[in-house]
Amino acid sequence: MPVNDRPSLTKPEETKAGEVGTHVRLISVVLLLIGLCIFAMVIARVGWRTVSVGIGSARGWFLLGATLVYICSVALRATKWYVLMHPERWLRSLREAVAVYGIGGFAGFLTPGRSGEFSAAVALNRLNKVPVMRVSGAILADRLLEALFLMIMVLWAGVYLSRRGALLPTVLYAVHAATVGAAIITMLLITAVATPSFIASWLRHLSTRFRGRIGNVVGSMAEYVEHLTAARTALARWATVVKLTILTAGAWVCDILLLYLAVLSFVSVGFADTTATQIISIVASLISAIPSGLGVGALSYTELMRQLGYPLAQTTTAVVLSAAIQLVVNLVMGLQGFLYMIERS
Repeated sequence: MPVNDRPSLTKPEETKAGEVGTHVRLISVVLLLIGLCIFAMVIARVGWRTVSVGIGSARGWFLLGATLVYICSVALRATKWYVLMHPERWLRSLREAVAVYGIGGFAGFLTPGRSGEFSAAVALNRLNKVPVMRVSGAILADRLLEALFLMIMVLWAGVYLSRRGALLPTVLYAVHAATVGAAIITMLLITAVATPSFIASWLRHLSTRFRGRIGNVVGSMAEYVEHLTAARTALARWATVVKLTILTAGAWVCDILLLYLAVLSFVSVGFADTTATQIISIVASLISAIPSGLGVGALSYTELMRQLGYPLAQTTTAVVLSAAIQLVVNLVMGLQGFLYMIERS
């Protein structure tokens, strides 16, 4: 038999799936490298030596405070997941919640828009055999609350910075347009969460009208929407919503204090200035396709702070240190999560 006529041991579907997976990983690496290049450009703008010398002159107590408030932020968000999932007996202890959130938080730090947080659903499935889609629905409920808080803060930040002259009118309009668009998308998601049965049945009916890949995709969407009942159940309990709202507000305050304290370790800064600037930089990092917005958020923050009259060298050094704090804390959280998984297995 000729060599070219030998039957393949690999199914065509498996080969295509492998190729797609390889392409996705390659794109992720490329995007991460782009983010690193942008971050390097932010540092190079003031000089690597300037940043290294600045790090050595930082006031340690402020950096210690920044580290502690970021640990508090992570702890508050892990507690939110415990409040969300413990009533369903998906998480049996706060320790388990910290481990699962640590895995999702670390993966989210390395993915665009923190989409990697949904990997926590896979971890919880392996721990307690909870369906991945149902856990994803609960995580979506948490994401909705985060999005609502962020939209409110973005509107305030856009108005504040425009009055301070740090945002051009065109940029301000773009910020508001993006916020309105995000609000519309959020309301659609809330509608989907509130009426999963209706939307799921409509999608299933629609999937019968298509054949092949399109029909399969629509059918999968219907199955996912059915599992959004977990989000609806969580948001239907007012006591739970109040707890989640308080925890979400506390986590955002800690996130803001992280960078505020990091900048204070070098230069006196107005709390409202750095808060509004940080909010805009968070939005810029979330909507970028770069994992964790690395470089994009740093560039946005340092440039806006420069327009407000703050020294570029000090704010750049503060951003570098705050990014290092977040990376180390997320790495430690992810590591302890994986160790917990190994211990449980």
